[in-house]
Amino acid sequence: MKYVLKKASAIGLLLAMALCIGTPAFAGNDAENETYAEVSYYSSENEIDILRESNTQVNDFFLQLEDANPNLELVGVVVKSMYMEESYDENGIVTECNFLTNKEVEEAINPLSGQSFVGDDYTTRGKLTITLAVYKDGDYYRLMGGSSWSGRDNSNPEGSPAAGRDYIAISWGGGGNLQCLVAPQMYGSYSDNSSIVFSNTFRNESTGYCWDFYEEQGGKYAKDMHVYASVKKINTENLGEETSAKLTYIHSYNTSNLSINGFYIGSRFVAPSLVISGSSDCVRSEIDVPNITY
Repeated sequence: MKYVLKKASAIGLLLAMALCIGTPAFAGNDAENETYAEVSYYSSENEIDILRESNTQVNDFFLQLEDANPNLELVGVVVKSMYMEESYDENGIVTECNFLTNKEVEEAINPLSGQSFVGDDYTTRGKLTITLAVYKDGDYYRLMGGSSWSGRDNSNPEGSPAAGRDYIAISWGGGGNLQCLVAPQMYGSYSDNSSIVFSNTFRNESTGYCWDFYEEQGGKYAKDMHVYASVKKINTENLGEETSAKLTYIHSYNTSNLSINGFYIGSRFVAPSLVISGSSDCVRSEIDVPNITY
């Protein structure tokens, strides 16, 4: 996976280098066929100020955090963007959905957003951006995540993401030593600024939450989503261990057989991943913020 770093600090650079392990410079065609992604890691207040000027969603996050407590300690913020392409047949039925590869983005024969036609078949392209911010507040960690679509024609169903049920999840590690004692907040808006209705797909106070929602409602398409959760260290002693938080977004175009089976907990030192089964007609994007101590 290709990562494009923007304004990363020394800590962020180390994280990005770790994320890129497994993609050697001499990978050749293998690297070309890997999924393209732009990932930025921010870990200083100066970087956050710059980010807020260019990212309205992140700015909204921090306005809420500052209202709650102006003396929070920054842990980190990760922003990830990927380009997605969906192919349709002459009847407007989605036949394939993929994130673009390094080669496809670099060559950019077709636009990275909008529509391209080949006879009666056509493709649509757009950009999915997901964000996760983590702040420390005494014994609590404030987690704020979100997603947004851009480059698609929300007034035209043929230029928008395939209608269906999408999923957004937030999770954290810690092996039960970090718990969400108050139900997280989840909200979002459609293209006409009306509110998205979310359903709780899975919840576990010690690992994370997942919600699903209709990407299309009455000709309106989901524009942005936000999630806010507070997790607390429940052990009275500081164990001196570290873990991470994770945001997951799943876009699907055929959810008839798709099911969410909770989170796979492999280690308390990393945030668990969402487990899905029953359908391959979906794509997933994830980001992690490390350095959560307990």
